[in-house]
Amino acid sequence: MARHNKETKEKLRIIRLGIIVLALIIIGFAAVLLLSGENGYVPPLTNGNGEIPYEHYNETENETEPEQNITEVCDDDCLLEKALAEKDTRYCEWMSNFSLTLACYETIAFDNFDACLKVENESLLYDCIVDYANKTGNISICDYLIWEDEALRCKQTFDPCYYYNGTEQKICLALSHEDVSYCENDNLCLMNYSLETGNSSMCEEISLAAERQACRSYFAGTDMCDDLEAQAERYYCWQLYAIMSDNKLICTQIETVDGPYAVDCFSYFAAKTNDLDFCKQGPLELNDLWDCYISYSLITGDLAGCDKINRLASTHMFECYYEYAKKYGNPHACDLMDDPRYAKTCYVGSIMNNTNLNFIYCADIDQEVWKNKCYTESAKLNEDISICNFITPEPEREICINSYHTFVNGKSD
Repeated sequence: MARHNKETKEKLRIIRLGIIVLALIIIGFAAVLLLSGENGYVPPLTNGNGEIPYEHYNETENETEPEQNITEVCDDDCLLEKALAEKDTRYCEWMSNFSLTLACYETIAFDNFDACLKVENESLLYDCIVDYANKTGNISICDYLIWEDEALRCKQTFDPCYYYNGTEQKICLALSHEDVSYCENDNLCLMNYSLETGNSSMCEEISLAAERQACRSYFAGTDMCDDLEAQAERYYCWQLYAIMSDNKLICTQIETVDGPYAVDCFSYFAAKTNDLDFCKQGPLELNDLWDCYISYSLITGDLAGCDKINRLASTHMFECYYEYAKKYGNPHACDLMDDPRYAKTCYVGSIMNNTNLNFIYCADIDQEVWKNKCYTESAKLNEDISICNFITPEPEREICINSYHTFVNGKSD
């Protein structure tokens, strides 16, 4: 019994000792919290994700400066070297001298397309654009050239279809690429594409009724133009159907001269068959007949059409000889009107600034002064001073020579 009391007292002593130790720990922790409160403790700010952002602080005079990175100094020559090595326009842009920047672009123009586009020298820009169009096989790159004529010249380098304009260009592109999308919904292009490829389904893509029906008639081998309600549509359809099927007799279906259809149909076959009299096989009279004769001469190069026009129809007569003289570079055609007043106006248009001018016709010109002008303009056009030797009077020949030097060399001897 005595031993039991002794064990109980020992346990109570241990418990009291534990309570004292725990009390001392609590008192110590409270003291720490009290001291922290006196220093104005503020919880750190967060960025919303629980992350503590980096905060800059002011360095004191006693703190040591951190070690600085040493950056390489690269002047314009250095930048140019880097641009050449890496073919990168950034180095060109960082140059302080703008002239050197442009020179930098030119240096890497054939290796960096962005540099090519920033070139200001027109000749070099053209060359590098052509080079990229060639390397990539993408002709649309030519459109980056500022001037339309330069862009066209660029495209002509790769595709001869660009020597044509409008519908003819579209037809050429569609056929050469075997892709009707090049027609861009151009009805005549769609019609020609259907004829050339033998694809009758293309007729249904044509929006204009007369052209669609002419296309259908061609593939059906029978005249379907008469199904059209409007007379003008029927006439136009017959004109097209005649040309498409190469059957001039279809032109005779056009019974009146309302609209251009009869003139176009009869003049086309008159020229194609070299039969001027075919112009008279239809309803054409007076002005319409003269128009058929004009078309015949301009298409065939045969002046018989102009000669056939009644001299009282002076407007049509002048138009025929004048347009012929310009187109074929033959100013002597102006003399065939037998009227010096008309001839002088005709000379001006057919000799001055006419790129078609052919000096072989100069000798036949009636008026001496215009004969000499013909040789002078021909010498300049062909850049051939020897043409001046065809001029007999020495003073006029000297004028030709001086004019040649002024035009070609920019100076007069």
